[in-house]
Amino acid sequence: MFVVGTLDLARSGGRLDPSADATEGVPVLRLRDGQVTVVDTVASAEEAASVMATEILAAGKWLRIGIGVSDTSSVPVGNQLFGLLVAEVPDVEVISYRVGPSVGVHTGPGTAGAVYHLRG
Repeated sequence: MFVVGTLDLARSGGRLDPSADATEGVPVLRLRDGQVTVVDTVASAEEAASVMATEILAAGKWLRIGIGVSDTSSVPVGNQLFGLLVAEVPDVEVISYRVGPSVGVHTGPGTAGAVYHLRG
């Protein structure tokens, strides 16, 4: 689950449907099985963090989650996502990290989101 500053890089990488539009808000995206899809489009980054938290927590309560941010512009979204997850599941395992260049080249500045899986 993630947000990007602009859809241009995600489109150019070929994983996002070229017709995906974000002119009316902040798109919340999901990468699954090699394809990027728009989960929802919201009015603000705060709403995007809420949508991401809801989608992540729907996977289960025993999660290992990595929250990544690309640059200082995306830190507030990452922090809000962290707060929402910890508030809902106090013993959730969350690791924060900086989005690296191999992901950043496909998403650009403003990227924030999470990877997650069940603890096992």
